[in-house]
Amino acid sequence: MTLFLVASLLLLLLALAIVLLPLFRSPVLAQHQRLHKAFRDGLLTAEEFAQKFQAIKDQAGHAHARPRRSNSVLAVALLLLMPLAGYWLYQQLGTPDALQWPAGARNNVAAENPGNDIESLQALASAEPDNRSHWMRLASALTRQSRFKESADALQQALALTASDAPERADILASLAENQLFAATGSIPATALNNLQEALQIDADNPRALWLSGAVAFQQADYSAAIGHWQTLLPLVDDAGIRDSIQQQLNQALAALHSEVGADLNATDNSTPAPATDTAATAFAPQINVTIEFDTALQQRLQQHSGPAPVLFLFARRPDSPGPPLAIQRVENPQAPLQLTLSNAQAMVPGNDLGSLGQGAAVELVARLSWSGNASAASGDWQNTENVTLEDSIHSVRLLLAKTID
Repeated sequence: MTLFLVASLLLLLLALAIVLLPLFRSPVLAQHQRLHKAFRDGLLTAEEFAQKFQAIKDQAGHAHARPRRSNSVLAVALLLLMPLAGYWLYQQLGTPDALQWPAGARNNVAAENPGNDIESLQALASAEPDNRSHWMRLASALTRQSRFKESADALQQALALTASDAPERADILASLAENQLFAATGSIPATALNNLQEALQIDADNPRALWLSGAVAFQQADYSAAIGHWQTLLPLVDDAGIRDSIQQQLNQALAALHSEVGADLNATDNSTPAPATDTAATAFAPQINVTIEFDTALQQRLQQHSGPAPVLFLFARRPDSPGPPLAIQRVENPQAPLQLTLSNAQAMVPGNDLGSLGQGAAVELVARLSWSGNASAASGDWQNTENVTLEDSIHSVRLLLAKTID
């Protein structure tokens, strides 16, 4: 379009020159030229040439004494009217739409030249800084080119334009945390963790925030937290391939927690294998309904607690036997009284569940409130245990947390 305008302007100047120059050309010069030609051709004698030459000089002196303004007026009129007339004719007879981008062409060019696309988006965002969609589009384009730091900056601008209670704020926070994590070269940035936490406070089922929170927890060896996030995420995903990927990560977290909790159980003989089971035993499906209560001292401690949210672990294990728990539940920031259930569905390892013990077997229940959020027992954690004999399919147990681990 720029080339077309430049060419049009040059043609207009050329047309004006052709029209205007004759208006400013001196008529005396043309008369002199004709007079000399006639004398050379023998059409005039020397006396006639002298007389006519003097007459031309007298006429020129008279013209300079009384200048004519008609040529100047005409020139100004043409200078103004010709461009306007040309523009009007082009609108009537030309094709102005030909100067516009065809539908989708701009997007195609932008896709082929991503650098130019980012430059145009940056210019657009700078021209309209209060338009959130411009910042979001710019952030998306920068992320596609792995320019995570710049993308995070653009998302910060979009976040500033989003109300604190807006549903879409969770998506922006999760995307911001993702770019901050990718841009980090060392430890996990605290800002990314805060953004993920805020995103889940706004939308506890935000898929991106759940996935990233699980990944961060796994990297920090907080396998129970990773399991909690990914177990929440799994039923929210429809794509089978993505579900498989999440399940693989979940299995790795379960295996890591299996190793961590199994080591913490302080078995008497780690070389003793778990009891073998038969088909009748594995068909047994007991259910233990557990009510967990906090004593007054623990309730006061929870009210005064200002650090990270504590986590309650409830698990069942074989008494005085090594191996991972038979079933486990995890509750973040618990509020008493709690009603939890342990069954074969909460098994950490398929086949190694409550039903594998068989009817009449003993099982130990452990309820532990962890201030650090880790499954391993630590001094200061609150804990209580109770043994249950699996005689019936359904059992009800009450556990009161009233003692701490020394």
